[in-house]
Amino acid sequence: GYLASKEMMIPMRSMLASAGFDAHIAQLPPLLLGKVEPMAGLLASEVDRITGRHPDGICDLIGVSLGGLLGLRYLQRFDDHRRVSRFVTIGTPFLGSRAARAAALLLGRISPAARQLMPGSDFIQTLNSEGLPGNVEALSISATRDKLAPPSACTLEGARNVELLG
Repeated sequence: GYLASKEMMIPMRSMLASAGFDAHIAQLPPLLLGKVEPMAGLLASEVDRITGRHPDGICDLIGVSLGGLLGLRYLQRFDDHRRVSRFVTIGTPFLGSRAARAAALLLGRISPAARQLMPGSDFIQTLNSEGLPGNVEALSISATRDKLAPPSACTLEGARNVELLG
């Protein structure tokens, strides 16, 4: 997610591994400050690297916050609907985040992603106009008390949108 480190995903990877999944953390730039399109290209390389280790070459993709936007952009631009069977997002503001305005004021010069995350940005409009590829099963999870990515911002057309209390 935005301003997150890969180390923050270690507990999720551990929980998935203990449930029997072969879970990996994509090696992406720290804090995810850059433009989304190049980061989605890096994600494509990571998915290729990870799926190349498995006989079926297919994976499920989980994205948290900005990671979900990267995942959707990856599916739209790079996946060619071959490598990902299921796409799960957690707290991903597909319609933008109002908190991005403050981030853009504080970090705008060093963080193009902050401007891209704003509601109504060109990036958000393009992402939603291109939508979810038809053959990918998708689940968008949001939480009622999430102030950065409330359920109203986490709706993804074509996905099963689930709102959790808390």
